[in-house]
Amino acid sequence: MLSSGSGSSPPPPGRGSGPSSTPPRASTTRVRNGATPQTALLSPGLQRNPDEEFRYYVNHLGQWFEVNAQEARQYRADGFAVHNVDTMESIAEFLNPVQPPSTEGAFGAQVEEADRATDVMEEELNAHLGPGVTHEELQKRAEAAKKAKEKSSEPESPHDKKGGPSSDGDKRDPSAGAGAASSSGVAD
Repeated sequence: MLSSGSGSSPPPPGRGSGPSSTPPRASTTRVRNGATPQTALLSPGLQRNPDEEFRYYVNHLGQWFEVNAQEARQYRADGFAVHNVDTMESIAEFLNPVQPPSTEGAFGAQVEEADRATDVMEEELNAHLGPGVTHEELQKRAEAAKKAKEKSSEPESPHDKKGGPSSDGDKRDPSAGAGAASSSGVAD
């Protein structure tokens, strides 16, 4: 008793959810979950530069990472086992050590400028002080100048002169008493 137009037709073979359906085809993209070396997570260095020529595997805290040469060297220096991606052999040491980049080009102009400035200052000092003046000689000169300055800046004490207090312009009559120096001229 099939009624035409009512009901649904069976799904075509290979589609649907029944036991006769075929499994989905395997994806050609690799899932990177870090569970195995084949599914290793990409390191930040390889994410930035996916065309990196030298690649290594490292197991860090149960996760596998695919790393570049610089990162592999750092992991090796930190005591982790580093493996070759093709053979899975453990890399005991790297044959060619990485040299730090040269800073000569980066700071060469500043170094030359500082050298020139030092030469100019030395020439000016030699012209002012005389050639071959040693550090000890400069110390002696500085101490002598300091002593001379201290001596010239000391105020003269009024008691330094013989005869008591200073008498510059003070023409008092010693017999006049305390009020004799007064200029009011008015007697009390």
